[in-house]
Amino acid sequence: MIVTTTEFVLGYEEVLGVVFGNTVGTKHLGKDILANLKNLSEEKLRNNRNAQRRQNKSFEQNGE
Repeated sequence: MIVTTTEFVLGYEEVLGVVFGNTVGTKHLGKDILANLKNLSEEKLRNNRNAQRRQNKSFEQNGE
């Protein structure tokens, strides 16, 4: 048995019926987008803080 979403399959004469359907990719697209943006901004803040800490340590070691 071959399952396909096309109406015709070369080499086969008997077609039982056309199969179709729909899917839901996400329930709350807006929430997903906002959550990703929040994660990106938090990651950027974390990276900036780490860079500042490294810079402060460097200044302390060099006596500046």
